[in-house]
Amino acid sequence: MQRSEVGSAKSLHFITQGAYSHSMQQRQHKPYGQPAAPVGSTNPQDSQERLESEFEILNKELIDEIERKNERIHKLEKMLIESAIGALHSVTRPLVFKEQDKLSKPLICIQLENCNMLYFDNVKPFELFTNVGDSLANADLKLLEGEYDCSYRGTVENHAYFSTFRGKIIKFFRALIGNEEFCIEQINEMRTTELSLFKNEPLYFIERSKEWSVYQYHENYSESDGQSFDISQIDLLSKYERHYHRGMLYLFRETVTAAIRKVNAKVVTVEGPLLDADVTSFYAPPNCEFIYIVNSEHNVIIILNTVNLTVSQLCYEPPSDASNHTIVGIHQGVITMAFDGVRGRCLSTAKMPE
Repeated sequence: MQRSEVGSAKSLHFITQGAYSHSMQQRQHKPYGQPAAPVGSTNPQDSQERLESEFEILNKELIDEIERKNERIHKLEKMLIESAIGALHSVTRPLVFKEQDKLSKPLICIQLENCNMLYFDNVKPFELFTNVGDSLANADLKLLEGEYDCSYRGTVENHAYFSTFRGKIIKFFRALIGNEEFCIEQINEMRTTELSLFKNEPLYFIERSKEWSVYQYHENYSESDGQSFDISQIDLLSKYERHYHRGMLYLFRETVTAAIRKVNAKVVTVEGPLLDADVTSFYAPPNCEFIYIVNSEHNVIIILNTVNLTVSQLCYEPPSDASNHTIVGIHQGVITMAFDGVRGRCLSTAKMPE
């Protein structure tokens, strides 16, 4: 090693050794546990405030970026749905409805299997009537006197079903239409603390540890087992629309990607982009192998074949001012729908494609 290099090495050793000794002396004179001051700052409180400010700015920027991306995702999802609907409209001929009946008020329209049409006013005083020739026949509703509300719950064959609530007591009724009588009869009464109702189906269920027991209105859950359905493999069950159909439980939910999954021998999940619960209504006649779902926003009828678990779709043209669309009945190849608009509610029909 040359002399200059030796001298440099000694100098470097001296400098580092001196710095180390000076640092140790400072530590010996510094009270134990006292934090070191941040570099470039003589006030720890100012440094803390600066860090908090920087954190808040970065956090806000991150939240804004997430919101922008979520908004973009929502727009893309909507574009995908609209693109699919546009393609559907371009390749299929839409159903064109003809107005058949203009209702004086928003009555609930009920079509029985024999094609008889009933009209129900669910506002007190309740009224249920049908057309007989050129005149109206009103049902005897004495059993509803004193009830606060009455809701239509669906049909089975040529019977329409209704329910009333008072406190924790629920009553079930059935409309009877004969040659000389048109009335309702009470078929059951029970407490509502444990049971849940299906929408537009005269059925209720009891949930017992990830299992649903389904009952008809005339059955008492305390006296029979009902029909059991294992729902233990369903996540986020509350997000699904539930429908019982011919011994099976069908659960519907809106998703971006369409999928049909047979969870077990008696439970099927149906997911897709047109199943928004806020703009859909269901029609599932028990004597038919199809479940019909109407999407009022996109004017599409989704048809689920419950035999082979396939889906088809039909477009339709509603009245220009209609905002809410529901299927009243499908019989003998003719579909009847109710359309609500600014001019009120109307009944319209169209021929179903073969």
